[in-house]
Amino acid sequence: MLDLDFADLGKIATHLFKNLGRPVELQSNPLAAPFFPSDLSAALHCEGHVASLTAVREAILRAAELCRGLDIAAKLGERAARHYAIIARCDINREPHETVARDLGICIRHFYRERRRAHLQIAMVLYKQHHQQMASVTVLDRDACGISHASALIDLGCLNGAIIELAQISSGSASIARIIQSLCLEVNALCQSGQSASAELTLRRAKDIAATHKANNVSEDLQNMVRIRLCEAELQYEYGNILVADTALNEAVCASKRLAKLEIDATRETIARALLASAQRDFERGLFSHSDRHA
Repeated sequence: MLDLDFADLGKIATHLFKNLGRPVELQSNPLAAPFFPSDLSAALHCEGHVASLTAVREAILRAAELCRGLDIAAKLGERAARHYAIIARCDINREPHETVARDLGICIRHFYRERRRAHLQIAMVLYKQHHQQMASVTVLDRDACGISHASALIDLGCLNGAIIELAQISSGSASIARIIQSLCLEVNALCQSGQSASAELTLRRAKDIAATHKANNVSEDLQNMVRIRLCEAELQYEYGNILVADTALNEAVCASKRLAKLEIDATRETIARALLASAQRDFERGLFSHSDRHA
């Protein structure tokens, strides 16, 4: 099963697009490898290489079309057109970068920024599609993959797409922990998009679910607490309620420290988010020694 860390997805995307004409290199790329025959003797045949390279390019174009549709739905039509043109003309048809940049009316530096974002979007789509095609993937794995994808969309600024995906997870997941995780991430996206009222309603729903459903274990209970308190802090900072926000942030940090004592690998991201949020807050207030201690 393809198992990637989203922190490494950018490097994998760069490797994929850099080697679109190099079958030997692509066979070592986690996103392209599924398009090559697993049988070594078949992989050595030139005809097999041609078929596999064609399949990779077609998959990239289909992913680009999907991304274009998502961006248009999110009212990002100009970006949708730029990204699709860059993928289709530069990466697939090998047109000169300067020519495409000029046709799009952007400078070459802007072109390369847009190209990196387009490459990462394509990589995320290929990653997600591969997971969905694996028969052995459970509902929980699909939820985790969807949450990671939504998180990456938020990092890319595709807030509406992330909100839609997270809402689907929170309404359809069988896992209380995943529902709360997706709701809390949705709060983050709503805050970033200026929808404070919707963020507050979503946070209230997460709190209600946590209060009415017993967690499976101490670790899950603490993770829910950290995520909810971090959301509450973010929302209260948005409203200017500094004391309330600071209290919520401190509670998140305390819960994360209790979580750290359990020494469970799967909880590291939650712990890191709490400590990073606290360190950023200390830095903003000029408490540099506190920030250094968190780091």
